[in-house]
Amino acid sequence: MSVYSGELTKEAIAQSVLLIESAFPDLDDSYYNILKLMIKESKMSDNRLFDAVKHVIRTCVYPRPAIANFLQYDKRVKLYNYNGYMDLINKYGGVINKTYSKVEVPGVKLGMWASNSDIEMYNLIKK
Repeated sequence: MSVYSGELTKEAIAQSVLLIESAFPDLDDSYYNILKLMIKESKMSDNRLFDAVKHVIRTCVYPRPAIANFLQYDKRVKLYNYNGYMDLINKYGGVINKTYSKVEVPGVKLGMWASNSDIEMYNLIKK
């Protein structure tokens, strides 16, 4: 599951394009037109877009970043359903109860579990 959720706003796209323009001044208008279209189609959230832009600026070693560099950026959390959680207990024993907790997942009614470190790092909501 992606740790990002929420809307993508026009303001976030505009701010992101300004950052990209400053970091990569040789990119042309057609690049930005395609980038904006692809960002909208990918249904990124504002936070994911900002993090993607910062990541590409920090890590791009070529003079021109690929549009895919922005689109593929994501942070994900491994979630376990009941059976997966039981597999962890069978494999590692009861100590799992101290390192994993049940979390709320939007749109999912069944119980899901995540590691406590992921819960803390990404501000997931415990059940």
